[in-house]
Amino acid sequence: DLNATCTNSDGSFECACNEGWEGDGFDCTEVLPYWELVDTLTVDWSTNWYPDTVVVYEDTIVWGRSQADGNNARLYQWDPSDNTYMEIAGGTQDLCACGYTEAVALLGDELYLFGNTGQYIDLSNLALGWQSAFIPSERRVGEAGAIGFEGRVYTFGGRGPLDTTQSYSGGAAGTWMDHADVPYLVDYGRA
Repeated sequence: DLNATCTNSDGSFECACNEGWEGDGFDCTEVLPYWELVDTLTVDWSTNWYPDTVVVYEDTIVWGRSQADGNNARLYQWDPSDNTYMEIAGGTQDLCACGYTEAVALLGDELYLFGNTGQYIDLSNLALGWQSAFIPSERRVGEAGAIGFEGRVYTFGGRGPLDTTQSYSGGAAGTWMDHADVPYLVDYGRA
């Protein structure tokens, strides 16, 4: 087998599969990576709630979910080391932009959610609760991807004419910037 290494000896030889391959040395099969269940977390996902996004913050996992109408968002934090989770923020935000996801990005300690409106929460100071982030209607970014990078939240895509690349400087009174030089691949499969 081409994926084995053979060693000659007086009157004989021995073959063994190379690293990443298994078998008897004559017939080797690639060892494929697989998912391993590490832990489980039981959460009441009622039928009218949709999971939205997941981000890693320090040693925890933070995820959001919203109701089918997109008007009731909740944020949860899970610590996999002891399998505990708690709701860290809730309330009524119109984040939907008529899809079931928002553009979500972590920028330092601040988690931004953009849809029809903009919200952010400082994960290092949850007592402050949700804060408004400026988003004019022409910049609604529901169903977009987002990432925090070098002090700005970049959004990619959106619905209809809003499927662009843009960025937000952060905070309550941040500024928006277009990035026409960054192409966005439109999903032509969507009607």
